[in-house]
Amino acid sequence: MTRDEIMAMDAAQLRLAIAEKRGINVVVRPSGTLVKREEFDLLGSAVFSTLPDWPNDIVSAWDLVDEFPEWSSGKYPSCYRFIGWETRNGELNKVAEEFGQTFQIAACRAWLVWKEGV
Repeated sequence: MTRDEIMAMDAAQLRLAIAEKRGINVVVRPSGTLVKREEFDLLGSAVFSTLPDWPNDIVSAWDLVDEFPEWSSGKYPSCYRFIGWETRNGELNKVAEEFGQTFQIAACRAWLVWKEGV
């Protein structure tokens, strides 16, 4: 996957790409809902759980950000500018359009760029 392909992805495409990169077995229910198949129960029936909505849920997006090596060590880059956002007075503020118009989209794209090494 190229950087340009990642930057052109919408929220639904980002969600699927992240799930695929994480090795999550995604199932699309007839309603269109995305779920992940976790395991099988004792009777052999699949057990499903909700797939994180990284592009729309800020908590899930932060889970991606926390995986960045330099971030997980506690050495946060200056004001999170790597993904075009910063914190001021405890609030997230957009400082660049490089990765996305929302923090969640920016975090998803930055994570995929990092994982793809592009």
